[in-house]
Amino acid sequence: MEEPPLKITVATVCYNAASLIERTINSVEEQDYPHVEHLIIDGNSQDATLEAVHHYQERNSVARVPHEVNCLSEPDHGIYDAMNKALRMATGHYILFLNAGDTLHSRQTLSLVACAATAAYGDHALPEADDSDLGMLPAVVYGQTDIVDEQGHFLRHRRLTAPEVLTWRAFRHGMTVCHQAFFARTDLARRMAYNTAYRFSADYDWCIRLMREGQRRGLELTNVHQTVANYLSEGATTRHHRASLMERLRIMAHHYGWGTARTRLCRSRTALRRSGILPQRLAHTLPPSGFRPNHSQGAGGPLGERGLYQRGPLYPRLRPRQGGLRRMDGTQDKYGAGAKGP
Repeated sequence: MEEPPLKITVATVCYNAASLIERTINSVEEQDYPHVEHLIIDGNSQDATLEAVHHYQERNSVARVPHEVNCLSEPDHGIYDAMNKALRMATGHYILFLNAGDTLHSRQTLSLVACAATAAYGDHALPEADDSDLGMLPAVVYGQTDIVDEQGHFLRHRRLTAPEVLTWRAFRHGMTVCHQAFFARTDLARRMAYNTAYRFSADYDWCIRLMREGQRRGLELTNVHQTVANYLSEGATTRHHRASLMERLRIMAHHYGWGTARTRLCRSRTALRRSGILPQRLAHTLPPSGFRPNHSQGAGGPLGERGLYQRGPLYPRLRPRQGGLRRMDGTQDKYGAGAKGP
């Protein structure tokens, strides 16, 4: 019996992204690796996004290397709700989120990723992609990222470079592997799901939890040793820098402790000044030294593993409440091209 090929799902989440989605579509369409599923999760766009997708599906039907192309267009509750839809629909061994405006680095990228994953797996028979447990396949396959402008021109290598050896603790220094260069094993990714209480940085939390679960199972985190993604420099995280930073500090504090979050804030002060954010005001939202959580009130939200944190006048915005995370406001932003965090 012939061994099933390793299948990769590329998921593109978009909303009114007609001006940028063609670039993303083309980068997937030109891949020389045949075992590719491209999921396009659209938030009921009102521009020409769906027209571009339909033309793509028509071209794919007669392509020299055809892929599976599926599109779902319906209203959603934000980017991470749409990404959870993609997780439920994905049929590949691995899933990569490549948003509108982002591209795969070269036409050989998915071939390189597939080779790295199967080489790490060894001589074992490859499980079917729809198996509930994909055995000892690496939990994550990852690579480097380049930053590009709106015309797709190279600007620079990403400031945070992917480490030679990746562990879940590497993200205590920030998101050292870009979300668009993070190929996650689909069975694990589906179990983790994105925490939609976060508006801008649920990908950071998701990657940490997924790596931690993979390492708990004794699975490898495999480095491709190649640049695999071109990331559009202007995204929702860039446009909402302060809110995104606050959210990342919450996530960092949850996984690595408040001390790590405070250290990260201090190291970010130069960047905060450059972006026009006053570090003194932001620092006031962090708990003081010697801060301890109050575990007396039962189960808490995403930050309080067991309960509410003590109240205080200087850090109300980082204080979780019972049953969920305190939100920056009560709304969900609609997302457009490039709406993600590097």
